[in-house]
Amino acid sequence: MNSHPIGFAGLGNVGSPMSISLLRAGHTVIGHDLRPCQAFVDAGGTMVDAAKLRQAPVVLFSLPGGAVSRHVVDALLDGPRATRTVIDLSSYALADKQAQAARLAGHSIEMLDCEVSGLPAHVAERKAVIFKSGPRPAIDALAPLFDAIAQQHFHVGDFGAATRLKLIANTMVCVHSTTR
Repeated sequence: MNSHPIGFAGLGNVGSPMSISLLRAGHTVIGHDLRPCQAFVDAGGTMVDAAKLRQAPVVLFSLPGGAVSRHVVDALLDGPRATRTVIDLSSYALADKQAQAARLAGHSIEMLDCEVSGLPAHVAERKAVIFKSGPRPAIDALAPLFDAIAQQHFHVGDFGAATRLKLIANTMVCVHSTTR
């Protein structure tokens, strides 16, 4: 087991299997969601309130939208913290991600914009693809976490590039699906 916990905010259809993959890779994971996630607990995770995520040097987000992200960022910033990096795997407006990244940066916390391409079943099998964007050194330092949650993950550029690429990928799926 690693000595520092990994934080995970959002234990839904995508976050739950990702957090479980981290546990299977030997990480200690503390997780927050508005609803308890029994599969996460059964796999060895510990449910916590959002404020306790501050104990983790790295916190991953898999959240349903910008408003929920703001709530979790508020909790991270409201007191002393060990958190140095947030990996946002959520799919919501880039402007909201940029606003939260700026807030976190004001407190010396780096936020990476990452996106998941694949269905929850792919995520559970580690077969989804993760698009990663942000500073290359920060992303490279977190390679063991990305390896734990996906077999394939690619750095695609500066912050925001992952969200843009996910929109393009989704558009291509839509076009292909409607032209059959």
